[in-house]
Amino acid sequence: MQQYIPHIVTVLAGCIFAAVGCGIWLSEKKKKAVCTAEVIGVVKSTGAMFTYKKGKKRMSYTPTYAYSVEGVEYVQQSSKSSSKCRFSEGQEIPLFYDPAKPDRYYLPEEATHLAILLLLIGVGVLLIVAPLYSLFMQ
Repeated sequence: MQQYIPHIVTVLAGCIFAAVGCGIWLSEKKKKAVCTAEVIGVVKSTGAMFTYKKGKKRMSYTPTYAYSVEGVEYVQQSSKSSSKCRFSEGQEIPLFYDPAKPDRYYLPEEATHLAILLLLIGVGVLLIVAPLYSLFMQ
């Protein structure tokens, strides 16, 4: 049994990679499907802040957006931050919101790149298949 532990751990890691990749992909697909109403939003702030990574000072940006639906203003902070400032304060941007739940929005520029999701899922599948292949093809 002891000899199978590395294989089990590798398969479990693969399941985690694949599940995270699929989960992000499905979540974004659902958000894009329900956020069908378009509105012009405004970048309220870029959310610029310094972070420290391995002793190096880096700038990170987490923008906040504001948009109005039927006279109600919604202010949403992005769930994603980046090292590049994609927007400037006061900039108008088209975004999509869920008509049934206007506080839920979708901004295509924030979507996770397909290449990253495919990489996560691919690594997961590889980590699942490789140990199983080595076990059963001996």
